[in-house]
Amino acid sequence: MLERILRDKRSGQTKIMRDTIELLKNINDADKRIEICEIIRSAHKAIAGLRWILKMLKDGKDPNKIEMEMEKADEICVERLRDLVRDGVVLTISRSHTLERGLTSAKHVIVLESSPEKEGIDLMRYLKGRGISSSVFPDCAMAYAVKLCDIVVVGADCVLKDGFINKTGTLPFT
Repeated sequence: MLERILRDKRSGQTKIMRDTIELLKNINDADKRIEICEIIRSAHKAIAGLRWILKMLKDGKDPNKIEMEMEKADEICVERLRDLVRDGVVLTISRSHTLERGLTSAKHVIVLESSPEKEGIDLMRYLKGRGISSSVFPDCAMAYAVKLCDIVVVGADCVLKDGFINKTGTLPFT
């Protein structure tokens, strides 16, 4: 399972964190958990949540407790997102489990395809499968798509003082 997590360059923060916690739950030695988490964190430097897990482990928290705290925070994010986008036209890029659940109250979701892996197409299919009106645009149509929406929602793998990092990117260069 460790090798799969280390090689995973497609999944977002929530999936990597959940997989990491599942792996850590199977390790009884607290020092070994920290060591494994440090290895995963070094492979996924932009995923801030891994630093949080590592801090919790170093503070002596059990992986089951960490998982409960993470799930609680995730549910709060999903509910806030649902409230934020309710009955609006939303533009997003890529795919995340939080987006999947949080966008279900939107009137329509425009999803940028998120090249090269095209995770946005997966998100559009997910939403359509749940009866949510959605469409997909190529990434290069971002400026046009922004004009059609009420709100733009993007994920962040890491939040910094002067911006944020996400795997796909949201700043088009001219």
